Amino acid sequence: MKIELLEKALAREKEARQEAENLLEKKSLELYDSINALGFANKELKESLEREKELGKLKSTFVTTASHQFRTPLAVIQSNAQLLEMFNASGKKIEPEKYKKVSGRITESIAKMTGLMDDVLLLGKISAGKVQYDPEDIALVEFCENLVEEFNNVKADGSHLNFVIKGEPYNVALDPKLLTHSLSNLISNAFKYSVGKKNPDLTIHFKPNEIVV
Repeated sequence: MKIELLEKALAREKEARQEAENLLEKKSLELYDSINALGFANKELKESLEREKELGKLKSTFVTTASHQFRTPLAVIQSNAQLLEMFNASGKKIEPEKYKKVSGRITESIAKMTGLMDDVLLLGKISAGKVQYDPEDIALVEFCENLVEEFNNVKADGSHLNFVIKGEPYNVALDPKLLTHSLSNLISNAFKYSVGKKNPDLTIHFKPNEIVV
């Protein structure tokens, strides 16, 4: 009788020990998973903070640069507006070509300011995470031809943008607003850094699996 009770007690003890070990193993796995999840969350948080920090630096640099760049077209507009006033006040007959040059410089400066404002608005959308990508089927050659014409129409210094096509053209699915913004920045910089040099080219190379600008 005593042996049977002892055997039952030992069996219950063994069963309880096994249950305790199973529970400990389960909790250890849960703890391990929690630690991994916490580590992953910390990593994501760190990366997010780094991105936020970089975006803050970019915003600060951009605002400083934009503030400086706004002054140039504003100064051009002001000086040419004053020049128009001088023409009118002189009472003399002014050649139409002179008026055309002055108005052209004003128009070009307004276009530069418009581009800067677009950059500011886009940066604000990026900061707020509200940039939308709405692709459409675009005839890229026609799209670029219209953009090139717009830029060439406002150039008052005699420079112009050449449009070069390589390969067999085909349509692409892109967001027209973002594409306009990107190409306009490229073209503006091309004119900016080609002053006194040969006219810049906008080259579109159609390849089988990609398009190179």
